[in-house]
Amino acid sequence: MANRGIAASDLSGKLTRRPARRHRNAVAFITVRSWRAASRCNDLRAFKQQNRATVSTLLSAAADDVAVEVAALLAPGPGWSVTCIAGGHSRSPDSWGKRLARLVAARLALPFVQRFADRPVTGSSHPKEFRRLPPLAWHQAPDGPVIVGG
Repeated sequence: MANRGIAASDLSGKLTRRPARRHRNAVAFITVRSWRAASRCNDLRAFKQQNRATVSTLLSAAADDVAVEVAALLAPGPGWSVTCIAGGHSRSPDSWGKRLARLVAARLALPFVQRFADRPVTGSSHPKEFRRLPPLAWHQAPDGPVIVGG
């Protein structure tokens, strides 16, 4: 599990490494990188191009970063699994988040299990539109600790 980081060629302004544990509404999560305000627009444009790519060096590098942080902070072991939030606006059953979660699972030698049913929707993925998304529905309920990637 090499920690290559995100290469400059993957994102024009690069993401800043800021690993942190965060909490919101009784849910704990880990962040690894953050957008730089000065280059956010260009970075998002580059991210969207990488998102459409069949083979993405950004996706691979992101999986390395996430797996390293998860291993260090959570030390997952037997009985753990990795999943992703249900796909929606990606217009594909194989969203970037799902591909990221699969790669993280492989790097951690854990199973990837789709826990939430996909909920394909049209329109923008802007946060103001999230209230229009159908609620999350279980595809398969967890039977142990779950890492939600993506």
